[in-house]
Amino acid sequence: MNDLILIKDNIPTVSHIVIAQNTNNKVNSIRDLISRNKADFEEFGELKQTSLQGLKGGKPKITYYLNEEQYSLLMTYIKNNQIVKKFKINMVKAFFKMKELLPQTPNHQLQRENIELKRTLNRVLLNDINIEQLKEQNLKYYKELSETKMKLQKIKNIL
Repeated sequence: MNDLILIKDNIPTVSHIVIAQNTNNKVNSIRDLISRNKADFEEFGELKQTSLQGLKGGKPKITYYLNEEQYSLLMTYIKNNQIVKKFKINMVKAFFKMKELLPQTPNHQLQRENIELKRTLNRVLLNDINIEQLKEQNLKYYKELSETKMKLQKIKNIL
């Protein structure tokens, strides 16, 4: 069970590959699900990842490492079946076991507090966004863009 969890920056994480293998999902499907919903996952802290270049070249393969909250969110996005349920049970046990094993150092505590502060700040920023202000800013932007396009067209016609 302990091989499910990796420690990244003193935080217990699980890779999307481990999740895919233990839920009978395709690795690419889980990676794409995370990529499409990246902003959702980042509400629960930095989305850790590594990129490796394949042997045949092409695009680098990204591996995502999810913290406990990000893992929990992902599991709500995945359809339940017996395999997924069993994996969820094992992961809950693994995360709790890892928390017991992690030393409660001041540095670790500061990192957890930092994550909580970022979450709170994100919530405050999202709540303070005024939709009318955004609409007004967008209208100004598009008006300026249209004017600039017209000026460029005039310059092209002169040349």
